[in-house]
Amino acid sequence: MIEPKWYPSDEVIATANLTGAMKDRGIDTYDEFYEWSRTDRAGFWAYTVHRLGVSMAEPATTVLAGTPEQPIWFQGAWLNIAETCFSAPPDATAIRYRTAAGLRDISYRDLRLRAEQVANGLVDLGVGAGDPVAIAMPMSAE
Repeated sequence: MIEPKWYPSDEVIATANLTGAMKDRGIDTYDEFYEWSRTDRAGFWAYTVHRLGVSMAEPATTVLAGTPEQPIWFQGAWLNIAETCFSAPPDATAIRYRTAAGLRDISYRDLRLRAEQVANGLVDLGVGAGDPVAIAMPMSAE
């Protein structure tokens, strides 16, 4: 078995989203939480979307339909991901990353500005609502 390279501190565990979700649900162990996520997928994902504050322009009529082989998630829902991504206070940290010079932060305000620059660039290229767009880029904060 491969051992983890890092374990969270007790303080990190106490303030983690997972710990809060377990308390909300009255679940004592990670294994119980995992089992709930496996056996009640619709309930788990409805709860998770609500807990994370994902904002749907149109709520789902059904969280999970279809079959295990071909599930239909959040049927009828309309999501504007930007509304959810930028709902935090503008000065809050959106991304924290490490460079050779040390830790760097990008605020939600700066991230929104960068996203708007990309959106405006797409509009300038003639991309409109509903047009498919593929993005190939490195996984970096920039």
